[in-house]
Amino acid sequence: MAVIIWSLLMVVGIWADQLPVNPYQASSEVVNMSASVLWPFQKPAKPTQVDSEIPNEIVTTVKAEELYVKLARAITSEVTDNDGLECAFPFEAIGSMCYYFSDEQRNFDEASNLCASLSHGHNCEVTLAMLDYGSNEDQALLDAAAARETIFWVGGETEDNIHWKWQDGRDIYLQARFWGYGQPNNPGNKCTSTKVTMNINFIRSYIYATECMEPLNFICQQGCPFDFRRIGNYCYFLSHEVGLGEVHWQDARDYCRSLVVPEGYYADLAVLGLLGQDDYRLMYELVAQLPGNGAWLGAFAENECEYKWIDGRTLPTSSIYWVYDDPGCGSSDRVCLYNNISYNQTYLHDYSDSDTHSFVCQMFHYD
Repeated sequence: MAVIIWSLLMVVGIWADQLPVNPYQASSEVVNMSASVLWPFQKPAKPTQVDSEIPNEIVTTVKAEELYVKLARAITSEVTDNDGLECAFPFEAIGSMCYYFSDEQRNFDEASNLCASLSHGHNCEVTLAMLDYGSNEDQALLDAAAARETIFWVGGETEDNIHWKWQDGRDIYLQARFWGYGQPNNPGNKCTSTKVTMNINFIRSYIYATECMEPLNFICQQGCPFDFRRIGNYCYFLSHEVGLGEVHWQDARDYCRSLVVPEGYYADLAVLGLLGQDDYRLMYELVAQLPGNGAWLGAFAENECEYKWIDGRTLPTSSIYWVYDDPGCGSSDRVCLYNNISYNQTYLHDYSDSDTHSFVCQMFHYD
């Protein structure tokens, strides 16, 4: 009997040596790599806070897994925290957007209607949460969902199981990495939800096709103000989309500044070159469907040939955004975005403020 007990103790000892006394240290390579990929602008991690949760004694496999989950939550909290963004109750800031995670369960249509009902008090559209806003934004939302270890409805659906769309009309790219492995794969499941994958080293969330009548928790997303639409990380107001006529540059700017936007934000003429903007795509989307002769942007000549954006950044005359023979300098002191239909290309042109054009407003957050 003593020999048997001694043998068992030896096996347990060998197994215990395999367990990390401090899981934070053991998983730091994986966690740090994940954090840098998911959200490169996060605040520094606080290992002292995480370390305080780690017991000194050797823990069981179950306890070790619980500690890894706590680690994942701590990292997620750091990754998704955004000091610059303020969200009105009951929304919380994640990445560059505002979300509400429900405690109640509804089917897909009921969840969608409940989200829409939140629009009335926030001067903006509220829908089920959506993705495809960029890898950092998508990952921040999925991390927040995974940390709650709950299945949530998000706002994607299909009629034919081939063409999937988000609730704002954008196509869902079926090869996107946010889909779960092999998804979507069930012809009867026509709505999207987040589902959690747990591992001793990580916790992740993916999008799955789900039967629409299933009662689930849901995530609401605070979108752009009414008459604005989101392109990338920002909200834009296109004057021609709401039937406004062509105006002078200063009148366009005054109109943008008068627009009602959520608290903590303001509107002005749109600019290019901001962090998170895909300028080439943005320039095309802003004026691709615009009849006439282009749209005013928020840039002007401060001196004869020194152009600036309204936020004070320089717009170099050497920028490849300009059409080949602009800017003309001199009397042409306001900047317009123009789509050359013949070549299907967009460029910046400079015009006099005495000219009239459509215009594009953008919503900005107060620093």
